[in-house]
Amino acid sequence: PGPTWEEVRAAERLAEAAKMQAFVDGIYYTPHALEQLKEQIANCGGVDLLLTSEWPTGCLNGVPKEARAGLDKAAISQHMSPAVAELVSAAEPKYHAAGLAGQFWRRPPWTHVHRGEVVPASGELRCGVCRLVALGSVPNAGSTTQLTAPTGTGAKHQPQPNQASASEPKQQKWLHGLDLDPHAPPAQAADATPSPWLETKKNDEDKKLPPVKLDVTELMDPEDKRRWLKKFGVVPKDLQFASDRVAKDIEKEVERANKSKGPRRESLYGNQKSDKRFKAGKGSNDSFHQKERRAANGRSVGNF
Repeated sequence: PGPTWEEVRAAERLAEAAKMQAFVDGIYYTPHALEQLKEQIANCGGVDLLLTSEWPTGCLNGVPKEARAGLDKAAISQHMSPAVAELVSAAEPKYHAAGLAGQFWRRPPWTHVHRGEVVPASGELRCGVCRLVALGSVPNAGSTTQLTAPTGTGAKHQPQPNQASASEPKQQKWLHGLDLDPHAPPAQAADATPSPWLETKKNDEDKKLPPVKLDVTELMDPEDKRRWLKKFGVVPKDLQFASDRVAKDIEKEVERANKSKGPRRESLYGNQKSDKRFKAGKGSNDSFHQKERRAANGRSVGNF
């Protein structure tokens, strides 16, 4: 027997309560949290800097091999979040800074899909780019390595007198300066790659989900089943099974007929068949009005 009505309602209440929670176990995002953040993003008028702990899942898509050299992919994969990727795709910020994985890396910029500036002359939307900057871990208080805070996007740290020797592991850069102009439109870049999530969206749209089939037989009580069997001789489950089988047989027959006939050939010209008919001497019994109409349309009219 299937679940009772009370059990179904209890499961629905638990699902509704889970949707209202912002986080699960304190760190994992829920659909309710994502919807709240997306609403805030839509109402803020544009995001310049997005700060997250995790890396967005799929951010390495489309990155050239030489630009990924030196990355610890195993460590990065442990700190990737599909929820952050969904937020980045919705916010389309100018800069995105991620703090986990303990690696400093500047990803080649990717082009936005919707955020940009409209060219008045042509009406074309020129989308800007987003630059992902991942920062290393902050060194311990007793570390001998010191880094100078950079003053711009291209600034490099300068070695200090008490900097660690070359034999020690290289300290990852954990400070990075940005020069942001809130009033400037999103900039473009010559080395920009397509959005890492553009292909994912296309694949999701191309996927055709099968229709949901509800098995009402499991929800029927014995009395309803007895009535169905008395009136139709079968239960709804058997009817659905027979219908699916007939649909599959029809589909197979259509595919077999198309293979035997081969691809259908169609003319590039819509009036080619009628032209051949008149050139062959047929259609001479048509009225004068019909021939005038064909002549006005530029088609062959036969003999007047």
